[in-house]
Amino acid sequence: MDYNKLMPFRLPSNWAVCYNSFGDEDMIVEDNGIANFQSYKEDLLWIQSMRTPEAKGGSLELDPAGWLADVGWYPSGDPTGNYVLHIFRLNPDEAHWPSNPPRFCSQNRYHICLALEYVIHNIQQTTGDTSENVRQQFVKLQYLEDTGELADSLER
Repeated sequence: MDYNKLMPFRLPSNWAVCYNSFGDEDMIVEDNGIANFQSYKEDLLWIQSMRTPEAKGGSLELDPAGWLADVGWYPSGDPTGNYVLHIFRLNPDEAHWPSNPPRFCSQNRYHICLALEYVIHNIQQTTGDTSENVRQQFVKLQYLEDTGELADSLER
């Protein structure tokens, strides 16, 4: 992966990029498949909120009960697929994702970044458990995406 071709996005300082191959490149379709598959697979981006534990003297660590954001292309390698963004609160007692995490879908990688930045910004501005708030934001964002109004509604 050419790191100069990764999607640019803005995160608060208490979020960590754990994995990133979310490419800023147009799809190249050859023989009904995607030639630049590395930018159109299920595992593209994993970011997670961090916390400052008192025992560590102020250094940040991944928050096992914090937030996780994940971006992937589904179905992997399929030219007719979509990017899918999930953002949800982690449960340290569960080994798996929630059964129905909130999601936002788009074939436009820039719209995925807009939605990612918008929801994370709102998580940062809200106190308490905002899981239902995130779900409602995704419903609103998906409506704007489906009606072609997302880019006009969210400014970078």
